[in-house]
Amino acid sequence: MEQSADAGYLIAQLMYASDSRAVLGSRADMLRSPEDTIRYRRKAIAYLERAANTGNVDALISLGKSYQSGIIAKEDLVKAYSYFYAAGMVNPNFTRNYIGRLERKLTREQMEQAKQRGVQIFNGCCK
Repeated sequence: MEQSADAGYLIAQLMYASDSRAVLGSRADMLRSPEDTIRYRRKAIAYLERAANTGNVDALISLGKSYQSGIIAKEDLVKAYSYFYAAGMVNPNFTRNYIGRLERKLTREQMEQAKQRGVQIFNGCCK
């Protein structure tokens, strides 16, 4: 899967990022090899960013979820909102729930910053 993702296959990039067990194995395997887990996290985010740059809404939403949960990427609610906002510019039906949850957690200033970044992401990938 990693070779296909490296070669630029969109489905492989999305699958790699969404299925850590297929790449890393069990939780015990992840604990035995923390450096592989760190490498996986970096590659997963890079693959999602590559996929998002093509305008893929699933990748934009996955990036938003990654930054919201703090599991694959370091938690950053402003970045999460930015990716959800960009995805919403492509198709508003996909992100209404995600954005609503974050709006309650961010300040007005943070939301404005996130919206501006969301527009930049949209302009870079989807316009």
